[in-house]
Amino acid sequence: HTTLPPRHGTTQQQHNTTQSTQHTAHNTQLTTQHNTPHNPVTILQPNPTLAITTTTNLPAGVKSNAYALTLAASNGTLPYFWDRLAGIFPAGISMTPGGVVQGTPTESGSFSFLLRVTDSDSVTSEKTFSLKVAEPLFISTTSLADGQAGLAYSVSLGSTGGLPPYHWSLTSGTLPSGMVLTSNGEIAGTPDATDSKTFTVQLTDGSGQTRARILKLNIVTGK
Repeated sequence: HTTLPPRHGTTQQQHNTTQSTQHTAHNTQLTTQHNTPHNPVTILQPNPTLAITTTTNLPAGVKSNAYALTLAASNGTLPYFWDRLAGIFPAGISMTPGGVVQGTPTESGSFSFLLRVTDSDSVTSEKTFSLKVAEPLFISTTSLADGQAGLAYSVSLGSTGGLPPYHWSLTSGTLPSGMVLTSNGEIAGTPDATDSKTFTVQLTDGSGQTRARILKLNIVTGK
């Protein structure tokens, strides 16, 4: 009686995997199928969401000056369509379906509006914007009173229009010795001698407007 030795061999388990991917407006659906008794596993992977990337506070405009700004969005399927849901634009300003805010404002003030962008998959995103329109900036000071040597002197330069913050600077020339121009538009100091200086001051406002004025300051002998 002969006993045969057991047969040695390798049993290989076959494991096949197939994957399929479906894209929707909001998610990417990844389905993984295994050749096992288990059911296919479905994993939802979120797509980046359509978003308006233009900042809430739009660059300021100036009354009677042309204005143009192209709004921007990301993570959507082109082309985009833009529309206004609420609020008002300044008079003279409108928006194209392509998202260009443009025109020549005929009024100043602060304005707020809710805009919506829709992509070609009908996904939408909304955002509220604010837009300020300034009056044209103007330096109202046209001349300076004389100062006296040895006596304290102070005068505030005047302006109209524009938007805060305001910033004054000296762009050419010099002030009499002992005098300075502050960023808020005050010429101050105690001149130490008789003198006469011509110089240019510049005013810049929060809307980006810039104006300049040539001024002259005489320092006379104290009485």
